[in-house]
Amino acid sequence: MCIRDSYKAIQQIAQVLPLRENQFFPSKDQIDLALEHSCARLANEYNQLLSDFVPTGSKRFDMVVLGVGEDGHTASIFPNHHPPEDTRAVSHIQQSPKPPADRVSLTMPAINAARSVLVVASGTGKKSVLHKTLCTKDPLVPIAQVAPSSGEVTFLMDQPAAPEECLRGQHFVWFGSRGALAKKYSWRMLLQLHRKGSMKNALVHAVGSDAVAKGTSFVSQLATEKDACPAKEEEAGRAHAMRLDSNGDGVVDAVEFEAEAEEFPQAYDLNADGVLDLDEMARRSCGVAIGRFLGRMSYSQLTRTKDPDEIRSQYHKLGATMDGMVAELHGHDSFWKSPRHLFYLSVPPSAYVATIKMVTEVVLGPRPWADGTTFLIEKPFGFDLADVKDRQTKYQEAGLEEEDIWRLDHYLGKQGVRNLLEFRSLNPGWSSQWSGEFVERIEVVVQEEEDVEDRVDYYGETGAVRDMMVNHLMAVLASAGMSLANDPVDAGIKRARFVGELEPVRREDLVVAQYDGYQDQLAAHHELNPTARKCQHAAMAPTAALATLRSKDPHWAGTEFVVAHGKATDSRQAYTKVLFKDKSEISFHIQGGPVEEYVAIKIPNTSPRPVSYTHLRAHETPEHLVCRLLLEKKKTNKYNQM
Repeated sequence: MCIRDSYKAIQQIAQVLPLRENQFFPSKDQIDLALEHSCARLANEYNQLLSDFVPTGSKRFDMVVLGVGEDGHTASIFPNHHPPEDTRAVSHIQQSPKPPADRVSLTMPAINAARSVLVVASGTGKKSVLHKTLCTKDPLVPIAQVAPSSGEVTFLMDQPAAPEECLRGQHFVWFGSRGALAKKYSWRMLLQLHRKGSMKNALVHAVGSDAVAKGTSFVSQLATEKDACPAKEEEAGRAHAMRLDSNGDGVVDAVEFEAEAEEFPQAYDLNADGVLDLDEMARRSCGVAIGRFLGRMSYSQLTRTKDPDEIRSQYHKLGATMDGMVAELHGHDSFWKSPRHLFYLSVPPSAYVATIKMVTEVVLGPRPWADGTTFLIEKPFGFDLADVKDRQTKYQEAGLEEEDIWRLDHYLGKQGVRNLLEFRSLNPGWSSQWSGEFVERIEVVVQEEEDVEDRVDYYGETGAVRDMMVNHLMAVLASAGMSLANDPVDAGIKRARFVGELEPVRREDLVVAQYDGYQDQLAAHHELNPTARKCQHAAMAPTAALATLRSKDPHWAGTEFVVAHGKATDSRQAYTKVLFKDKSEISFHIQGGPVEEYVAIKIPNTSPRPVSYTHLRAHETPEHLVCRLLLEKKKTNKYNQM
């Protein structure tokens, strides 16, 4: 704020730090001048000072210290107050909703460019806004918008201000951390959450069948490989090098590190010349983040043994590892007295019941458990309806209640699927024709180039229908066919209602196929892993399928719904296509293909209809469906219809 109290705060800071008053801005004279005229002059002087002082290429603060108001404002950025956009570091705020009306403030871009942000809060009056910031992450609260792009934010608060319900420590226990999808996606997502600061109060416990030493080495290497260092973080490393390079020779030596009370990092001196150049400093900046992640991760072994005593012993070791990490890293931290547990079962569905039973008996023990204890399971949730009901009974027998279980379908989180719903809500002209009267067919297609060799044990249990069609593809189809929802809960209800109106699939409307080589891969897997689970029907598992569906709902009378999926196809693409009877088409791209996540519209012989959509890109959609692809592949003997 542009008031004399700011200078009083500066004087107090100067008394305890080895700094001179002329190292602080603004000075008493500048504040007096601003009060005499306006804060606009002070904002301009501050921006000029920063421009002169900060070295070129690193115009970012090393640290920003912020307070927070009970309404969530920070600096002089208030909720529901939108001053003119200012790209500078410091902005002149006029007509502030809180006195004084005339202010000087750091801008949010300047705050989020900092290497480190410290937010200080105290008192019960701050508890509500900190809950919105740290628990529900309300984007309308200014302090919740503080998220350094290549730095970190730390909240320093007293007990009365702390929203304990979301600051408790969390154990993330990951069964199946070495699976194909884990290697491809999950580790990368976890590391992105870590870089965003969302994993600060979490410990990650990877679980696999390898011995501890081998498994620890593997997951550490995998995490390092999957870690995508942001360009801004590399830039931060180079900027840090420029600041340490006191003699301007373009490298940082041990003496220059020592001057900053930093130890020379030998591990990043790749050419062993005793100095770090800009590229090596960039790698070091990225390596610090992955090092912190690995320091909060453990690995535990669960073998495929059938000895019940050995199985129980292995789960005891898992629990002991979790407790040991808490004792080592958090000691008597009150937030870790009753940590939350999230058990992620990225394993074949046949292992769900046994895994949950051992966790509840050995790791958690009898209820009551800590609030928020959750078991996250992925599709497929059962072999058929009878199996789903049987599993549900066994989950309850193991001590679980319905609110303890999260059933995950990650396809609903893909941007391309969200685009579909957003397009419909923003374009009532199109939505008014979203019915059987106008729509000839809706297609949901997912093609993948990869075969199933590295997950053939899982695929033998599920096949293409249970792996993709009755969950991912049906969830996307339901998003295309349901009536528009008012909120996420309403969306779930309306998806279920749409699916409930679909007629049973006739055999003549279902095409299943299997690519050449699948049988050989299955046999090789069991030869290499003689103790692996064997599914009776594994040899019959289709690796591609197409189904044509129809709805009993009069709203969709005359419309066909096509869902199709294939492994080992000639291209990777996923999309939803709506084909109208007037030959118009709308395609919602989901993944793969020449571009990512766009909406494309074809209207024959007419001008394009008005479209209100931020992600719209004109692009020709793929010309063939998986069903045609399957028939073509059958002719080339790559695919065999079943």
